[in-house]
Amino acid sequence: MPTLNFRKTLPYRALVAAACSFIISLATFSLPTLAANSPIAPYQANYLAYSKGFTLKLGRKLEQQAGDQWQLSNITQVLFSQIKESSTFTLSDGKLQPMSYQYDNPLSRKKNSSLQFDPAANTVQELTSKSAPLILATASYDQLSFQMQLRLDFINQAEPFTKKSYQLVDGDDLKHYQVEVLGEETINIAAGSFKAIKLKQYRPGKDKYTLIWLAKDWQYFILRLQRFKEGSSDSNIELQNAIIDGKPISSL
Repeated sequence: MPTLNFRKTLPYRALVAAACSFIISLATFSLPTLAANSPIAPYQANYLAYSKGFTLKLGRKLEQQAGDQWQLSNITQVLFSQIKESSTFTLSDGKLQPMSYQYDNPLSRKKNSSLQFDPAANTVQELTSKSAPLILATASYDQLSFQMQLRLDFINQAEPFTKKSYQLVDGDDLKHYQVEVLGEETINIAAGSFKAIKLKQYRPGKDKYTLIWLAKDWQYFILRLQRFKEGSSDSNIELQNAIIDGKPISSL
């Protein structure tokens, strides 16, 4: 999705730019229907972001490629440039395996990233640097596939989800996040009223955290993100509309 940067808020570096806007017309193309036995469905979504008096329009797309391979992508239009972000992963028996991740920001090349995962060797390498591959001792995700794994953990939960740790690859670094359930509630957003699971995502010892609301009746789709820093909210993202598995998302 354009990036609220759902990049670092789990939903990625919350608002990658405070003056950017991007929107994908839901009428421009049709989405394929859900593949048999797949726990997730392709989608296209528009979000509204609010930050420091700005209202931004953000878009994102999940599409199934050949076989069990999927791609989640974002595009942000900033002036005459485009910030592009995408994650390719495989999904088999409900398990997600990142394969590659790309982040291309022509306005700030030093932030660019190109990750290549090697599942057989349990490594990941940042191709934009000359550093050696990182050894992955546990399941690890890029900034986008992480969000997809979070949804899958709710979809496939064998027991109630209360709290879980996730390891993310950020360039040459490995970062650990905690996600815990705060409860259930009905929220009212631009897309309507929804039953939601409310989560808190944070890094232990840091003063930043993000509240996340997932739709219980729509494959735990991300409905809203609200980021906090030093106790105060500095940005908020809400779903405006979406087409999931060929169907417009509908509220209560």
